Amino acid sequence: MLSLLAQQVTSLGPALLRPAAIPLLHALQRGFACSAAAHQASAEPQPAEEVPPNRRFAARGGFDFATAAPQTPAEVPEVVGSVHSIESFSAVDGPGVRFLVFVQGCGLRCVFCSNPDTWHMARGKLTSSKDLAKKLERVKPYLSQGDHKGGITISGGEPLLQPEFTASVLMEAHTRGLTTCIDTTGQGMKHSHWDKVLPHLDYALFCIKSPIPEKYEWITKRKIGPALGFVDELERRQIPYWLRYVMLPGKTDQPEDVAALIQFCRNKRSMQAIEVLPYHLLGVEKWASEGKEYPLTGMSSPSAEEVNAFLAPLKEAGIPVLCNKFNREEEE
Repeated sequence: MLSLLAQQVTSLGPALLRPAAIPLLHALQRGFACSAAAHQASAEPQPAEEVPPNRRFAARGGFDFATAAPQTPAEVPEVVGSVHSIESFSAVDGPGVRFLVFVQGCGLRCVFCSNPDTWHMARGKLTSSKDLAKKLERVKPYLSQGDHKGGITISGGEPLLQPEFTASVLMEAHTRGLTTCIDTTGQGMKHSHWDKVLPHLDYALFCIKSPIPEKYEWITKRKIGPALGFVDELERRQIPYWLRYVMLPGKTDQPEDVAALIQFCRNKRSMQAIEVLPYHLLGVEKWASEGKEYPLTGMSSPSAEEVNAFLAPLKEAGIPVLCNKFNREEEE
């Protein structure tokens, strides 16, 4: 019986659930968090799809997230999502000062993942978009200072796997004059995921993992196709984005990796820069606490000399490069 109820709840998705139902959903959630439904809830990425205009329908509850442009918070629908954690201030997750939300659920299984505890959607805290908006309102004066580029960044997990929730939170930010950003790997499908979120997006941080298909699959355990399709969609919509790339010594810092990155960045008009993230060990303890064997045991962080050697040919190719200093005016 519990399994059947769990399937019914997860089939509804988090969108447009009444806040009054949250306690009941929490009770159900505790019952099936470790069940097969939890595994199923960690949705896998799908290829991008094209849906003919005559086959496109309004979202659940009659609200069309793809075309909505609310002018006031009252016009934004209340949506419940699965959230891992919140940070009120961040200076490294997009332009300006950011309010950072980590959502729960990811379909990738990256070998260098710093947050393996965000993989399964059912383990998050059910949270109303309106409750998040109240928290955002309290810190708005700090986010609005300076160059007025501050705002909200939704990370994860994968924000695109909760499209209605992510879109609602982004709209809440826009109606308050704040900028919006997601930290994403481009999961999901065009019509059911991307088209609901991207119209409400000012910036994106996109982690490419590796532009080499075999290495991408080794890192993520998934195919590269959806990620490439997502970059094409960002370019088509002219959404400014920063390409994030994790530098793994001996794995993704080889000459073929540099050549592939340079080739990938050609003719990318909306790409602002490559943000190179040297490998670190900050997520190792989380793997242990999750009872998982860490795939990169024995790997060390690269030295400053190794990082500079990796960055040099990218700069020579004329690609703007950032490394551990996202919000500084000058690039490396």
